[in-house]
Parts: sequence; structure tokens; C-alpha cells
Amino acid sequence: MELKTIAVYDDAFRARLDKNLLETEGIAAYILDEFASSIDWNLTRSVGGVKLQVEAEHYPEAKRFLASKSELRSVAVEDGDESALNNAREDLVEHAFRGAIIGLLLLPLQLYVTWLLLQVAITKGVLSLRYKILLMVSIAIHVPVMIGISAFLYYVLLHPDRLFSSSPRVDSRASAG
Repeated sequence: MELKTIAVYDDAFRARLDKNLLETEGIAAYILDEFASSIDWNLTRSVGGVKLQVEAEHYPEAKRFLASKSELRSVAVEDGDESALNNAREDLVEHAFRGAIIGLLLLPLQLYVTWLLLQVAITKGVLSLRYKILLMVSIAIHVPVMIGISAFLYYVLLHPDRLFSSSPRVDSRASAG
């Protein structure tokens, strides 16, 4: 029995949903690397994602069936489906946008947004116009906030005595003489 990878997911939950859908249609499906992502979500990308596999003779039928279930999106499809790879990049852009907005209230979140924007830069794929606009808005929010945070930290680290002082400092040596 030869198994063929039909889809790769960024979490085991989506892989389980598709596995259950396939099994209700009578197609045996198997999940690989499910537990690595369950232990630590950072491991998901290092092992190449959670893989959903079917028997080679059921591959075309399973692929058509999953394609008809558009509400369940896979992150990548093994046989080079560019739209699935673009979804991963578009997901990064969407997370960066949301993070930049929420990061206006929770400033440490901006560090995560920095990481997401770097991931968008190194991930291959084409962005649709909607996601290009979201990316530009994310950058337009993120960069000034990070400049402000950097300026604040620079000021605090170089002049900590001025931060909480309400009156101007007078040098005691200058007034003693």
C-alpha cells in the first residue's frame, strides 16, 4: 500500500477535520507528524507540517473531494499547488495586520509583528491585492510604533534620572562655590 500526501497543515486540528471528512466518504486517511505539533507548535514547521495521506489509488478522488470543501483550507499541497502556498503567506500577512492593530494597545506584541513581517519577506508566493494592502497598512502602523518604542527606550536608558523628576536638576557642586 503506497501512501501519498494530499495536504500539509499548520495544525493537527485542521488535518483531523479533513481526515474525518475523507473517512465519511469511505476513503482511508492517515495523519503524519500530528504529535510533534501537539507537543510544541513551533515544531510544526520544522517537521514540514502535519501531513494528511491517502492511498495512491484514492488520491484523485480525495483531492477532488477536499477541493470541494473550500471552508477547510490546507496550508500546502504536495504537488505544487501555488494557491495553497499563497494561503500560508496570506495568513502571515493577516496575522501581522491583526497584531499591528492589537499591538497599539499591547506594545510587546509589536515584537511578534516584527517576526511575522520578516516571515512574510522570506516566504515565497504571490499576494493578492487585498493582502498587499493589508501588508502595507501593517507596515505603516508597525514602523512608527517601533520607532516610538525605540525612542522611548533610548531616552529612558540614557536619561533615567529625568524620567520621574518633576523639577529641573541643579548641580550641587555649581551652587556650593
